[in-house]
Amino acid sequence: TANLLAGAAFQNAKQEDAAVPYFTRLTDKKIGGDDNEFVYQFLMGYYFKKDDAANFNKYKALGKELYPKSEYFTFEEIDFIMSLEDEAEKTKRIEAKIAKEPSNLELLQNYGFILFDKLNAEDISGITNYAEMEQKMITYLSQAGDKKPDDGKPYYYLGNHFINKAVKVNADISKVSDEIRKANSAAKPDKSGKLPPPPKELTDKRDALRKQYSDEVDKGLPYLLKSAEAYGKHADLKGMELQNYKRLVDQLILIYGDKKAATKVPADKAKFEAEEKKWNAVYTKIAH
Repeated sequence: TANLLAGAAFQNAKQEDAAVPYFTRLTDKKIGGDDNEFVYQFLMGYYFKKDDAANFNKYKALGKELYPKSEYFTFEEIDFIMSLEDEAEKTKRIEAKIAKEPSNLELLQNYGFILFDKLNAEDISGITNYAEMEQKMITYLSQAGDKKPDDGKPYYYLGNHFINKAVKVNADISKVSDEIRKANSAAKPDKSGKLPPPPKELTDKRDALRKQYSDEVDKGLPYLLKSAEAYGKHADLKGMELQNYKRLVDQLILIYGDKKAATKVPADKAKFEAEEKKWNAVYTKIAH
């Protein structure tokens, strides 16, 4: 009781280093009881903050042994990392863990999703290393997708990253098209009654944006197809996974429909039309 009270006093005073020896005297003797569970929880959290994996796992194992019904002792180090509110510290800890465990697929996938959220936020003006973050996201989610061929989620997010970029480019195309319309409406015909062409700098800008839009869609398409292949292996998808699959197939229908409309090559038009019909059939099947 004296050790418990002394440790708790230091803990409450935010002097965690001083609390550890008193709590350790209790845990060394595996002293349990309902009133002492917090001691094992405290030491798990303490050694997590110290980035001491050995002691973190030691007190996790002791806690699980003494309190087998407690959810707390089922948490992994990555759960603690993901709960950090300091984003810089969270990133630092995740990348350090990846360096130690480069084949930990759940870790790679979770970090890939975190990077996706950051790169696809409404305001990304504060991101100074966008290209570096994007490449990490692609690398980690690709590794997770390759190693888990029945899981469509990693490639679903990768494909949607590029589709989201294409959507933003399309918004810019609309703005330039509005400028061209305004220029055309203000234009006056020459003596022969012929209207001048729209400003070349605007049409060149729109052409460049259209190419950028197409490039982003083409970057995302292989990932969407891999995701569709993985989701298509399951006949019992439910909830969010089913919604992802339906949205994904709908995207494929739109993409191939746009490609069919844009091409002037008959063979390509037939190919894209066949893909459009194929995914329409899939959508009909999974929508009912």
